[in-house]
Amino acid sequence: MKLQKHLQISLALLLLCSMQSLFAHDYEWPVDTPSISNLIGMKKSSESFEPGIIFEDANEARATHPGTVLMTIDTKYRHRNFPSALGNAVIFIDDTGLQTVYGNLGAIDHLGQRLQSDAKSPIAHSGNSGWEKDRSLSFQMIDTKKHVYLNPQFLLPPVHDRVSPEIDSIILKASNDALVYPQKGQSIRQGRYKLYARVTDYHSVAKNIPLAPFSVSVEVNGISITELSFEVLSVNNGMVHLGTSGLMLKTLYDGAGRLYLGTLSLVRGSLNITISARDISANVRKVVIENTVR
Repeated sequence: MKLQKHLQISLALLLLCSMQSLFAHDYEWPVDTPSISNLIGMKKSSESFEPGIIFEDANEARATHPGTVLMTIDTKYRHRNFPSALGNAVIFIDDTGLQTVYGNLGAIDHLGQRLQSDAKSPIAHSGNSGWEKDRSLSFQMIDTKKHVYLNPQFLLPPVHDRVSPEIDSIILKASNDALVYPQKGQSIRQGRYKLYARVTDYHSVAKNIPLAPFSVSVEVNGISITELSFEVLSVNNGMVHLGTSGLMLKTLYDGAGRLYLGTLSLVRGSLNITISARDISANVRKVVIENTVR
C-alpha cells in the first residue's frame, strides 16, 4: 500500500513538472459564452467517456492560444485513422507539444489558408457533424509528450465558483452483491466491501448540469485508502485510465452512476469513513460516516 502510494505521488509530481511549460501561454475560452454540459472523465455510455469538455449552445469555435494547424478533418472525405465521433474538426499544436482539438464543427470556413492561429482567432461555427448535439463544441487538450488527455480546466480561464461538490447515495457492496447503506445506521458485518458514492459538481457555467468533480479522497479510521484525480486520462491497449491511479474508467462507475471509491476490509469495532470531494476552484465537500462493524 505504501509503495503504491509513493508511486502515485511520484507520477503526479512528474506530471506536474511536465505541465509547467504549458503555462507559458495565456489561454482563452474556445467559445464566446461558455456553457459546459460534459467534463473530462464523465461517463457518456457503457463504453465511452468524455476526454475533454463539451460546450453546448456554442456559436463559434475560437483558438484558445497561438498554435499551428496540425490537421483538419472533413467528413466529406474519408479519414480511416481518426475517430468519426469528432465529425468536422481542426487540430492545432503549439511549441510545447500541446494539441488542441475542436470537433463537431460545421463547415471549416474561417481558417482559409491560415496555418497559424492566435488566441481568439475564429476557426469555424459549431455544428452537428460529430456525435454531439447540434451547436455543441467538442474540445480536447492532449499532451503529446506524456501521451495523456489533460483536463482543460487546468489551462482555461478560472471560473469564479463558490459551490462545493455534492456527495450522496453512499453504499457498501458486499461480495455477494448485498447493499449496505452506512449513513442510515444499518448494521455492518465484518468483511470486504466496495465503496460507492455519487459525487457531482455544479459549475457556474454549466446551467445546473451535474458534472464530474476534480478530485475525491477517502479515509477509513484516519487511514487514506483512495485518491482519485480527474487531472488526466491515459489510454493503454485501448483502455482508458484515470489519472495516475491506473484505474480503468469502465470500472469507475456503477450502473447508477456512482463512483467506485475503493475496497474496504472491515473488522469488528468503530468505523469512521470520510469522503472528501474538491472542484477546480478548491471548493470542498466532506461527508463523515460513523458506524459500527460487528
